[in-house]
Amino acid sequence: MRRKPYPFVHSIVDRYGRTHHYLRRRGFPSVTLPGPIGSRQFLEAYQAALAEASSTVGRAASGTVAALVKLYYASPEWLTLALQSQRTYRNILESFVAEHGDKSVRALEREHVKAMVNAKAATPAAANKFRKLLSVLMRVAIDTGWRDDNPVTTVKGIRTKSDGFRTWTDEEIAAFRARHQVGTKPRLALELLLCTGQRRGDAVLMGYQHLKNGVLTIRQQKTRIEELQACLNAAPRDHLTF
Repeated sequence: MRRKPYPFVHSIVDRYGRTHHYLRRRGFPSVTLPGPIGSRQFLEAYQAALAEASSTVGRAASGTVAALVKLYYASPEWLTLALQSQRTYRNILESFVAEHGDKSVRALEREHVKAMVNAKAATPAAANKFRKLLSVLMRVAIDTGWRDDNPVTTVKGIRTKSDGFRTWTDEEIAAFRARHQVGTKPRLALELLLCTGQRRGDAVLMGYQHLKNGVLTIRQQKTRIEELQACLNAAPRDHLTF
């Protein structure tokens, strides 16, 4: 049996011939999804609704770690994050809640923070991202009146030593193309990333709805379009190039 491309999505055609889409998952309220299916608007709403339905936070007791994370999810700071950042941070926070969700926020001390960060020392980037998120949670706790201090500020992050990811050579790209022929998903992924220069988080949302008259157009999740537009408006117009 062929797997549905968007699990838990149900579509209904009303008496006027209009199609409505819903995410329906047992034990959770139905969520209306904007159409058409596969559009950027649909994907963002679908991912957000699916993440909310999969959350381990649920009904949390006041003053607990789980309740604090729930407050963060409702904060302006969270709601203004790019969708890709929300997905990344949610994975970290849900794991944190699964392990410590029933514990008191007020009981968290510097030694606890240091132990949790050091436990992730084998993956320094993940350790530092966790520390950063924990500090954000503590600021929310202070604003809520659950704490008077931030115990994370005195805990140092894990020092990283990395030269980053090197760029593929032309020979390596050619070898990849020879191994993965046109029509395969790895080849499509390579060409999308290589030929558009988009971030992974933007590339995975690309679809035929973004291709019009031979031009591929997509609004990037993290780019500050307003700032770019302001600079373009202020640029001189007496040359062919910016």
